[in-house]
Amino acid sequence: MGRVQIGDSEYMVHQPAMLPVVGDLGSPHAPTYAMFSPLTLPVADRIGLPVFDALLSGGSVCPMVGLARPETRIAHFVAVTRYNIPRIFWEYLTASGVVYDNGACWAGRVLDWVAVVGYPNQRSVLGACAGRQCQT
Repeated sequence: MGRVQIGDSEYMVHQPAMLPVVGDLGSPHAPTYAMFSPLTLPVADRIGLPVFDALLSGGSVCPMVGLARPETRIAHFVAVTRYNIPRIFWEYLTASGVVYDNGACWAGRVLDWVAVVGYPNQRSVLGACAGRQCQT
């Protein structure tokens, strides 16, 4: 079961949404929020280990060892939520570059990943959802 927010701090119990997280509406291959629901249990720290689980279009998770590439190794563990973040996503979330702010340019972190994306909310698969965004 999931929750639907109906006020500032009010929630109603609801079935996980069958709406696609990414992809075309109505596509049989687009993952839905309901498919990610079973993946929301906290996990152990896996820093340095490869991610090779893939979410299939039917919602099952399957090991796909061929997907285990260096950029899919776990780079960061979020102790607050007990979830792992693969290197490819961690590098994006913590990227530095030229930042324009109040009429001035300076070198710094491009975004505050917790404020912009939020904490991850599912175990390590090659796709990550946080709030209403998914990276695949």
